[in-house]
Amino acid sequence: NTFLSATLVASRGIVAVLLLRVALIFVLFRPAMPQKLQKKFLSAIGMLCIPLFFYFMAVSISRFGESDASSRIFMYLGHAMQNLNENCIGAMHSFAYGKYAMSFFGPMFGFHFSPENFASLGYTGSTGFYTFLGAFYIDFGPIITVFYCILLSCIIAHFTNKRYKKFSDLIVIVYFASFFVNGVFVI
Repeated sequence: NTFLSATLVASRGIVAVLLLRVALIFVLFRPAMPQKLQKKFLSAIGMLCIPLFFYFMAVSISRFGESDASSRIFMYLGHAMQNLNENCIGAMHSFAYGKYAMSFFGPMFGFHFSPENFASLGYTGSTGFYTFLGAFYIDFGPIITVFYCILLSCIIAHFTNKRYKKFSDLIVIVYFASFFVNGVFVI
């Protein structure tokens, strides 16, 4: 159970990803759901959000103290995007040129690159909190990242704009959606 795992390690990110996955499932299967079931589902999710907000508050207070715990929740959920904007885009003076994405193969080709090397590129943020887009930006810079986003949007549109989706289409959609949901927070 994902929620029990999150509670065990006092994680807010795991719970946020779980909520986003539930929203993803609803969006994907809403056209096949009867209207009455959609209303029940949305009501249940709305009622579930109230105790989850208190869970987020409790974890935030336990980590940072009682001072302004509610704003810390929003700061936490937006930390990766803020880190990407402030410490990555515009702050970097050089890029890894694929060495970060291909760091597994680096020793075979005689190079070693890890997140500790980000400072040499001009990146000033903390490791992990820069989203999947930030990881791509760190490797390839702004022009290729924009091209990547356009290409990815076209691929996703190809699979999601079909009137009737095959099971294989849903697998591709769920793969990309899961990647985006996870990568919005930490990569």
